[in-house]
Amino acid sequence: MESIKAADNGEIHQQKLKGHSAAVLCLAHSSSSIVRQSRVKKGCSHTNNNTTRNKKHSTSSSSFSPSSSSASSLPCCLLSGSEDGTARLWDLRISMRASLCIVSPSSIDVSLGKDVTSVSFHPILQGSQSHNHDSTNSIVSSNPLDFTVYTTIGNNIFAYDLRMANTPILTQPTVDLTSNLDAKDEINQVVLSHLPKSSLPSSSSHTLLAAADDYGHVRLMNIMNTSIPVSSSSSTTRIIHHNESNENALATCCAFHPICHNNKAPLLASGGTDNTVRLWDTSKPHRPCSLLQFPQSDTNANQVCNPPIVHSLAFSPSGKILSAALGDGSISILALENKRMHLLRRIDNAHDAAVACVHFPTLAHYCSNSSHQQHITADDRLFLSAGNDGNLFLWDLGTHIAGEKATDPSSFLRGCTPSSSVTTTTTAPSKTNPTQDATSLMANLYLSMDMDPRVLFGIPHGNKPNWLESSKASEPVLPASLFVADTSNDITVYSLPLS
Repeated sequence: MESIKAADNGEIHQQKLKGHSAAVLCLAHSSSSIVRQSRVKKGCSHTNNNTTRNKKHSTSSSSFSPSSSSASSLPCCLLSGSEDGTARLWDLRISMRASLCIVSPSSIDVSLGKDVTSVSFHPILQGSQSHNHDSTNSIVSSNPLDFTVYTTIGNNIFAYDLRMANTPILTQPTVDLTSNLDAKDEINQVVLSHLPKSSLPSSSSHTLLAAADDYGHVRLMNIMNTSIPVSSSSSTTRIIHHNESNENALATCCAFHPICHNNKAPLLASGGTDNTVRLWDTSKPHRPCSLLQFPQSDTNANQVCNPPIVHSLAFSPSGKILSAALGDGSISILALENKRMHLLRRIDNAHDAAVACVHFPTLAHYCSNSSHQQHITADDRLFLSAGNDGNLFLWDLGTHIAGEKATDPSSFLRGCTPSSSVTTTTTAPSKTNPTQDATSLMANLYLSMDMDPRVLFGIPHGNKPNWLESSKASEPVLPASLFVADTSNDITVYSLPLS
């Protein structure tokens, strides 16, 4: 295990997950599939609600064997997709080697390539009646879809019930959803969100699947939480036209609002090559609720030929902030209020190349004894970006953006300068060394005097990133860790130094 110096008193430990034979394109962590309700029922514990899959593992480190849905455990699972045409499941409690290899069906049309472009766990509703809590506060699942994962290849999408994995290699999907979704071009990202019963005409519980594709569409499909659809009909699929004003635009990414309201369909943000972010009410997907188009930044001479294409979107844990990774090296921080977006801050020169990924890790949530709502808001300040310059930056968005209730990351991350002790400097040092002290890094961003946002520290990753994921601070294995997929065959894990 290697160590990277974050600051004078903090080290970031680095290790590799090896198994793929080509570049890793996408990642999903099981703890990220929790969907929060706007109101959590009294008596539900939040101390161990990172549990998202309940599985029993065999003694072999090379196989994966979930037990019946009545089991209870604390899984720490990572799902990855690669250019080698496989998805891999990593049970991090057992081994740093993949526990299960999901091979793409040999019958699919590979005219759009064999790359696995997106992976996802089926979402679990925190506080749902379909999940009970045992004496250890683990979630006990009675929903068969809690063992389901999704992969996309070209315009194909497959669902796999992990309980069907009797060998280390899974070759056939449980259900082929390709004809249901009916995507017209390569799928770039698939995301899922719980649908409240009151937002549906029937009383059954559903999950909403959204897929952004190169045709400029985001396609929506309802999945009943008791079974995966087996019909080949695409009549239930609805289409969001991200490319409504530019038919040549690609829908590069999408993200659901993280909070599941009791009586409302979820909001969805989409981004594309038309340099826009659109916000949609998924119950009325015919026109966006709000739209922002980003002009070309003229402050970064190195990026004058790169338009601000939206490469990645990420909501903060509270859903009050939406971040956008832009192709001109900048990051846009947006505020959401009453289904409207407005620009809070455009961070020019955030990276010396296109920003590939943005992400909100959830660490402060588990470092506080405050109320549940304050827990959610606590993580709105800590923010992560990855650029094609090979650097990762951890940011503090500050109270001006995240609000007074958000926790100062320097209170739970070692090696960070507290915001109260930061002084303004008039020089602008080079960012060729991303591990230099936070004050120097902040000066290079040419931000306002309140220094919001500011760089806490950087990680010189090296390779161009493809995807970012993180684990919660409460995970029993690799807690507070960042997972980076890049142009290499490996997944890099950075464990952050918690106080």
